[in-house]
Amino acid sequence: MNRSDRQIWVDGEYVPESRSVVSGTSPGLTYGAGCFETLRVNQGVPDDLEAHLERLSRGLAWLEVDNVFHPVPETVRQVIDELLVRNRLLDRVAVVRIQASLQGGRGYATLEGEEGAPIVIISAAPYSEHRGEYRLKRVQTTVIPGACRPADLKLSNTLHFMK
Repeated sequence: MNRSDRQIWVDGEYVPESRSVVSGTSPGLTYGAGCFETLRVNQGVPDDLEAHLERLSRGLAWLEVDNVFHPVPETVRQVIDELLVRNRLLDRVAVVRIQASLQGGRGYATLEGEEGAPIVIISAAPYSEHRGEYRLKRVQTTVIPGACRPADLKLSNTLHFMK
């Protein structure tokens, strides 16, 4: 299956990866306001799903998302199972990413009510091991001080790790 045929789950709907849409003014996109988890799934069995979902929930709480909007573990498990089937990954090792991004209006204001719900995207793809050497690389990128962001959460605004 090529990437353009791959299905993802976006807020309750299975869609082709190439056709997913996120608002261009969402805080998740414009400010990197969100959190994520990436986990390995071996022959349909997710590694440490409960621990990943607990950390995702802590990340959403840190972003001040009301817990009524946090992903429900049973739903996430059903979505993962369905994505594995749809993407023909049930009999192999796969990687699943759960992304929760803030949505709503522009600016930094905290959203209340239904507008405070994040958009949740779950994807599943074939797992491929990185082959080759790891090398220490010195970069000129400034890292956000640890006091400004929790080190134990996987928040979306991690562009500084890309270089």
